[in-house]
Amino acid sequence: MMAVSSGGEQQQRQWLRRKAAELVEQRVAYQHRAFQIERQRFKWLRFSSNKEREMERMKLDNERLRLENDRMLLLLRQKELELVHTAAERSPPPP
Repeated sequence: MMAVSSGGEQQQRQWLRRKAAELVEQRVAYQHRAFQIERQRFKWLRFSSNKEREMERMKLDNERLRLENDRMLLLLRQKELELVHTAAERSPPPP
């Protein structure tokens, strides 16, 4: 009778060891997945930071070009006014 109960206990211990090993494997798998997700998050952060810097650079370039266009327009208007002024000076006075 004692052999039967001791065999059942041994099977129970083996089952518990298998379950413990499965739980360890599962925990390692979860840790591996968490690591992969964290690595992906850092990749995304690096990518989005680079894109934000690129967008900021593009905004500054657009602003610089807009200011340059405004400056050129003002120079053009100034030249037009100078031409009108010199043309008025050259034309003979009305009789």
